[in-house]
Amino acid sequence: MHKSSKFRNATDFGQYLEQEAEDLTKPSAIIQKALGINPDSVEALNNLAWILSTQKNSVFRDGPKAVHLAHTPAKITGYQKPELLDTLAAAYAEAGRFHEASKNCTAGSKAF
Repeated sequence: MHKSSKFRNATDFGQYLEQEAEDLTKPSAIIQKALGINPDSVEALNNLAWILSTQKNSVFRDGPKAVHLAHTPAKITGYQKPELLDTLAAAYAEAGRFHEASKNCTAGSKAF
């Protein structure tokens, strides 16, 4: 079986690369391509926001853009999915908006 056949879509492949790669240029590009196909993809928006919020290499982090991206999936799901609220909290923290990050952490823990 070809290695790429286990991926259902570009988002799955981007997630795989995120886990395996030190350089996140490729997964970010793949997830952005997935967003070009489906701009309301909860998974793709969340994954790209997570990369922009938490990547070890600061070159890849962009808090304001991560906040913008993370809001859409949280809103689509009615702010009820803890994993999306975690991403939103991480994005706020990366953007230096610590009070909002703390509020989202609290909301995320209540959603469990």
